[in-house]
Amino acid sequence: MRKDMTATRHMETVKLPIFCLLAILQRRSKALHIQVFSVHPGAVQSNLGRHIAGSFTASWYAALILKNSMEGAQTTLHCALEAEQDNHSYYFSDCAVGYASAVARNNDIAERLWHVSEKMVKL
Repeated sequence: MRKDMTATRHMETVKLPIFCLLAILQRRSKALHIQVFSVHPGAVQSNLGRHIAGSFTASWYAALILKNSMEGAQTTLHCALEAEQDNHSYYFSDCAVGYASAVARNNDIAERLWHVSEKMVKL
C-alpha cells in the first residue's frame, strides 16, 4: 500500500477490479442459468484479527459492534439459497441488493479490465 493511501482507499482499489470482473462474469453466464454474486458480509469479528497486534477485531469491545461469524455468513447463505438475480443485482450486502459506485457499474471499464485480464492469463 502506498504511504499516501488510506486503508479505506486501498480496500476500494483492491475490490474495484474484482467487482468489475464479477459484473462481466454475471452478464456472460446468464445464458447458462448461472448466478454470480459479489457479497459483502459486513464487519465480522473473527479469529483473523488475532494475528494483528492491537487489532480492533480481537478486542473485547469489538463484540459490541461487529457481527459474529453466524451473522456474517447470512448474506452469503442468502445468495446461495434464496436470492433471485435480475440485471442489476449482483452485489449484496446484509441480505439485500447493495449499492455499487458509478465506477464499479461502468460497463466500459469492466469490459476493458476483462480483456486485459484475458491477455494477462493468455486466454
